[in-house]
Amino acid sequence: MKAVEKETGQILPHNFENRSDESMELVIPLAPGERLSDRYHKGPTGQSKPFSHDEFSLVFQITTRDKIAKLNDAERSMWMMLAAHLDWDCYVKKDGKFINKGMIAYIMGWNRKKAYTALQTLYQEKIIAYTGVVGSDHYIMVNPLYIHRGTTVEVEEKKKMFLQKYNESTN
Repeated sequence: MKAVEKETGQILPHNFENRSDESMELVIPLAPGERLSDRYHKGPTGQSKPFSHDEFSLVFQITTRDKIAKLNDAERSMWMMLAAHLDWDCYVKKDGKFINKGMIAYIMGWNRKKAYTALQTLYQEKIIAYTGVVGSDHYIMVNPLYIHRGTTVEVEEKKKMFLQKYNESTN
């Protein structure tokens, strides 16, 4: 979120505090004494939301470094793109819809063969699993052992689910 002072057009830093006696006209209203950074920590009801160690948006597990070292640049790029589209259920989605291999190639700006080769390596390294069939394609699930979006409480459950789906896809 960026706040812009209406009169001058100045972009204000996230820790800006209105120290005047009057309200400032911003793209968002800022009351006297209110810090802009307070807006970053409000829940949907507008009340302060305390930080919890059980809340993450995206976590790279410690084991990731060794796995990345084994991958070439294309495979690393693919992994980062998958991470950018990782949903809370460990599936790769865009705008809430599952992404297939063809769409992944399109997003990466690669031909299908290059994308499929990178995906196949990620599959062989147990970084992804193919689950469910969409036409002639599959859903892609990312291994939460290496990258996870969600809460720490969910990690173990998601690891079990991933291994089950991976084992099903190898049969």
